[in-house]
Amino acid sequence: MLRTLVAALAFVVAGAAPASAPSVPWTDLGGGIAGSQGTPSLQGTGALSPGTPGSLEISNTPPFAGALLFFSLVEVSVPFKGGLLQAYPPIAEYFFPLGPTGLSFPWASWPGVLQPGVELYLQVAVQDPTAPKGVALSDLLRGITQP
Repeated sequence: MLRTLVAALAFVVAGAAPASAPSVPWTDLGGGIAGSQGTPSLQGTGALSPGTPGSLEISNTPPFAGALLFFSLVEVSVPFKGGLLQAYPPIAEYFFPLGPTGLSFPWASWPGVLQPGVELYLQVAVQDPTAPKGVALSDLLRGITQP
């Protein structure tokens, strides 16, 4: 999944002028819709520098629920299931089942195909019958690639 995402991003941002890379690669931009376990949490770890390890962590979700991960290069808020989807328009979406306490997507080595300063926006929609319209939304997570 990570290789597919990075390949798509590299294609989309090829030739684009990079923003200056800040010292903090991950920022929680808030938002979300609460469900049975509160608002799902999406967190990133790692430097987003070529060759460094890291992961995406999804928590505060119902056990074994279905989830849809949205990837975007911009942050635009659109109405979605009684809340706001902010990782829009998505350039990629991935559906997957969660585990008993969420899920982790680790990587051993961040690929070096994206230039520093590329902004990635991620948000997760989680099936949750107690949430408005049956879907809980995570916070919006921004990652910025580093040198």
